[in-house]
Amino acid sequence: MNEMRSLIDAPFHLFDNRDLVQLECLLDIALYFFWNVVLITPDANVIVEISHDEWIAVNAKMEANLSEYKAFFKLLELKPMG
Repeated sequence: MNEMRSLIDAPFHLFDNRDLVQLECLLDIALYFFWNVVLITPDANVIVEISHDEWIAVNAKMEANLSEYKAFFKLLELKPMG
C-alpha cells in the first residue's frame, strides 16, 4: 500500500478492485486486534461498521443490499442483535 502516514494523519484509505488482497489482510488484522472498522461502498449505498465490542452493523439504502448481507451472515451462523 506504500502508506507512510500515521492513522492520525490519514484515518481512511480508499481501496479499489486491485487492492482486494490488501483489504482482506487489513480486515484480518482489524478483526484479530478488535479494532473499529468502517467500510463504505463507492456509491455509499452500504456502510458496514465493525466494532471493537464484537458487533457488526450493516446500513443500506436499499432492502435488496441489506438482504445480501443478512444471507451472508446467516451462512456464517452470526446471530442478529435484538
